[in-house]
Amino acid sequence: MGIKGRLNVMMFLEYAAKGLWFPLASLFLTEPAAEGGLGFTPNMKGLIIGIPLAIGAFCGPWLSRMCDNRFATQKFLGTLLLLVGVIKIMTARQTSFEAWFFLSIGFSILYVPTIALTNSLSMTHLQDPKNEFSRVRVWGTIGWIAVAWIFPMVWLQKGLQFQSLPPFFKGEELPDATARMIDSMTIAGVVCIFYAIYCWIALPNTPPKGESKRFDLGEALDMFKHRSFTILMVAALILSVVHTMYFMQMGSFLKTAGLQKQNVMPAMSLGQFSEIIALAFLGALLLRLGFR
Repeated sequence: MGIKGRLNVMMFLEYAAKGLWFPLASLFLTEPAAEGGLGFTPNMKGLIIGIPLAIGAFCGPWLSRMCDNRFATQKFLGTLLLLVGVIKIMTARQTSFEAWFFLSIGFSILYVPTIALTNSLSMTHLQDPKNEFSRVRVWGTIGWIAVAWIFPMVWLQKGLQFQSLPPFFKGEELPDATARMIDSMTIAGVVCIFYAIYCWIALPNTPPKGESKRFDLGEALDMFKHRSFTILMVAALILSVVHTMYFMQMGSFLKTAGLQKQNVMPAMSLGQFSEIIALAFLGALLLRLGFR
């Protein structure tokens, strides 16, 4: 398999590992314990999903920078993913809010940098990254959609029958579907461990870049003097809030609206098709219009 093929598999696994459990967290965190859920309050769910992601987003750039300066990217990426996999498997076996909260913080601190590392590794090894990166990144979206369709088919329902609408196969929801949703955490952990091994043995060697210029907070804040940068950051902040709220509430909303539990993941994955369309044209648009 060539470098592009190996990068495609990397992206597929990167987003499949998160897509396995993230859309379902809104449900199994708050469903009653008698029905197989964890019985947390909506406020607890918000803390488990929102706070760890914020901490991970804050710490991620420092971990990514440490990687670039001191370690081969593929080795550091594999190490982070191995730890993430262990944390996911441990989390799936917890029932207390405190355990879920602190393990979720550990997960976010270790997982968020992997997104930047996969992007950096791809950019390093693609001959024409402006044009080719979107074709590699789209495999992450495909990975997210694939697990969103396959997991409910295999694990949450029985008696599958063909239908004309996505995900094309639908069956009867298993009586313990809620409890089985939490198994997505364990499966995601196993996928991360396999992904870590893949990073160590299959990804191209990407040596450390050595010491670079130290981070200067004042210099970073000075960038807000540029109107275009400020607008970009404000827009990114708003989109990040919407993104987090979507995953925090959409699963519960769809269930309340009458959608069966085994259909929540496929329904939420439909939005990713717009991402495939955007990524298909991104490279050509960047070359034609520039980054502005």
